[in-house]
Amino acid sequence: IVQDIYAQIRSGETQMTVEEIKEVLRIELEKSFRYIKHIQLRTNLYNPQKVQEAISSLQQKKETRLHYYGEKPVEANQRIEERLSTYSQRFGLNMDTSSLEYLQIKHYLRELYLRRLDWAMEVLEGKELTYTELAQRFEKELKVDLQSDSTENPVEIQRPQTLVKPHPQSKDKQQNDLRLSKLFKEFVEEKKQSGIRNQTLLFHQVCCQDFIECVGDLSLVEVNKSVVRNYLEIQKNLPPQRKKNPRYREKSIKQILQMKHVEPQSIANVNKKISYLKSCFTKFAQRYDECPANPFEGMGLSNRVTPKEREHFTDADLQKILSKEYLPSTVHRMDKDTRFYIKHGVTYYWVFLIGIYSGMRTEEICKLRVDELKKEDGIWFFDIKGRVKTRNSVRRVPIHEKLIELGLLKYTELVKRSGEERLFWMLPEIHDKYSRTVSKFFNDSYLKKVEVYEANKKILYSTRHTFITKAKTMGLDDACLKELVGHEQEFTQKHYAASMFDLKMLRAGINRVEYSKLNLEALKVDWNKKLVMERRK
Repeated sequence: IVQDIYAQIRSGETQMTVEEIKEVLRIELEKSFRYIKHIQLRTNLYNPQKVQEAISSLQQKKETRLHYYGEKPVEANQRIEERLSTYSQRFGLNMDTSSLEYLQIKHYLRELYLRRLDWAMEVLEGKELTYTELAQRFEKELKVDLQSDSTENPVEIQRPQTLVKPHPQSKDKQQNDLRLSKLFKEFVEEKKQSGIRNQTLLFHQVCCQDFIECVGDLSLVEVNKSVVRNYLEIQKNLPPQRKKNPRYREKSIKQILQMKHVEPQSIANVNKKISYLKSCFTKFAQRYDECPANPFEGMGLSNRVTPKEREHFTDADLQKILSKEYLPSTVHRMDKDTRFYIKHGVTYYWVFLIGIYSGMRTEEICKLRVDELKKEDGIWFFDIKGRVKTRNSVRRVPIHEKLIELGLLKYTELVKRSGEERLFWMLPEIHDKYSRTVSKFFNDSYLKKVEVYEANKKILYSTRHTFITKAKTMGLDDACLKELVGHEQEFTQKHYAASMFDLKMLRAGINRVEYSKLNLEALKVDWNKKLVMERRK
C-alpha cells in the first residue's frame, strides 16, 4: 500500500512528497523513542513493585486508547488531525485531507501510538531497545520504508534534516495549545457534560485556578514533580477559604505568604486538592503524549492527625435537646415582628426526630419527596432513591411507630393536599444540598443553646450515629441494621441474601429502637392546615 501511495505521489496526484511523508513518520518515531526513554528513566527499576506498577499503568493506558479508538473514532481522528496540522504549519505542507496518503498517515500514527506502549513495557521488563532497532521494527511490522530516497544510510537517532524550515512560531503555538488554562477549561467542561454535582464541579474549578495561581499558566510539558512540590509548599502555608475570608480575599498569594499569624489550612484539605488535580492529570496522561506520567502520583502529604470522630447523643443529651425548649425553638417559633411562624420551624422539628428514629442521613431527610412516603401491606416506609450517596443508600426504611404517633403521616397528608412535591418544600438548595439551612440552625444555634454542641463531634449529623448506637444497644441484628441505614453488607449477605429482610422484619427491627427517658407526649403538635400553610406566606 505504501509503495502505491508513493507511486501516486510521484505521478502528481498529491501535493505531498515521499520525503515529506517519511519525515512526519520519522519525527513521530523519534518522539516515541524519547517517550519510552522518559518512562524508563522516571521508573525506579531497582524496585520490582514500582516497575510492575508502571507496566500496569501502561497496559491500562493502552486499553483506554483502544477503547477510545473504537468507541470515539471521531474524537480520535480529530486529535490525529490536530497533530498533523502542526506539521502542515511547521513545514508548509499542503495536505489533502481526503487523499489516500493522508488517511494512511493517520493509520500509521494510530498504530505507532499503540505500539510504543508495548515497546515501553518491553523496556521496563528489561529488554534493551535502541532507536535503530525501534525504527526497524516499525518498518517491518507496518511494512513501510522510512529510508530517505536521497541516501543509502540507515535511519540514525538524530532527526534527519527537514526539507522545509519550521515556522518560527510553531513551538510557541504548540505550547499555547497545551497551556494549563486551556486544558483545565476543557477538562471542567467535560466534567460538566458528564452531569456531576455542581458542588463537585465548582471544587474542580477552584483547584485548577488555584494551581495556575500558584505555579503559573505553564505548558503541560513543563509540569513535573518539582512543580508539584513547589505547589505543595505554597499550599501548606495558605489559609483555608482564602477567597472568602475578608482578611485574604483581596490579596495575592505572594502577599498572603508574607503576612504574619496566618492559620494554614489542614493537611486533609491540601490532600483533597491533590486528589482532584491528580484526576485531571490522569486524563491528560491518557490523551497527551506530552504527559507520559501523572506528576501528582504519590504526592499526597502524610497526615498523622487522627480526625475527631462524630459521637452519638447520650440519653442526657437527648433530654436537653428535646426539652421544653424544643417546640418554642422549632415548630411554635414565631417571628417577633410579623408574629407569623418562622419559615423553617416545622422542618427543624421533623428533621431531628426522623434522624434519631430512622438513622437516615440529614440530606436524605431534607430532600424527601411526598411520594417517597409509601404504604405496602399495611406498612408505611420511606422509599429512599434518586441521587444518593452510595449504591447501598437505595433502600426502604419503615417509618418508626413513634414518628407516626407524633403525626408525621398527618403532616405529610397536609403537604400533599397543598400541592407541594417535597416534604420540606421551604428548604432552599444550596450548593447541591437541601440540608445546609437545617444544619446551620442546629450546629450554630440550637445545640449550643441547650449546651450539647461539640465541634465536629456532637452535631446534627450525630442523629444517625445515635440511632445506630441505640440499635446495637437494643440488640438489633447487625445485618438488619445495615439494611436500615444503607451500609454495605458482608460478602455472604451481600451476594446471597440481598432480600433476606422484608418490610415486616425491618419494621420489627426499627421499632426496637426506643429512647425510654424521652417524654414524647410533650412533643406532640396539633397538626392543622393553618400551622402548616401559614409558612407559605
